[in-house]
Amino acid sequence: MLAEAPVAAFAPDLDVSAVLATLPARIRDRIVATDVGCLVWTGSKGVSNGGQDVYGRAMIAGKIVSIHRLLKEIATGTRPRRLMQQCGTFGCVNPTCWSEAPIGPKIRQRETEYELLSAFEDYMQARLRTLRRRIPVDR
Repeated sequence: MLAEAPVAAFAPDLDVSAVLATLPARIRDRIVATDVGCLVWTGSKGVSNGGQDVYGRAMIAGKIVSIHRLLKEIATGTRPRRLMQQCGTFGCVNPTCWSEAPIGPKIRQRETEYELLSAFEDYMQARLRTLRRRIPVDR
């Protein structure tokens, strides 16, 4: 069962107990508080290419989700893009121990290129629909 954890110094204004209260019991029961304020996931973990356990995960609404990302999303109200762990505790899912990672110039460039390609694809799909409406089809 979950013990009352002290709030980490990384985000003192975040109410972690309110975040945990929104979780189903089957997930909440797999989170254990440590004496340093971290919340450690004791449930299943994904496996990296090297065979090491990585982030905690669970099935929610038919999808496998990373627990640390889920808790951060519940805490902030927005879906985090890239997260960076602040505490260094293996298996920690405390949303106060995770922060948004800075975006480097290469990643920003890739995202800009993707946005441009997506916009171009949307434009071409709209243009194709317009052309299909103009050209009569004999059947």
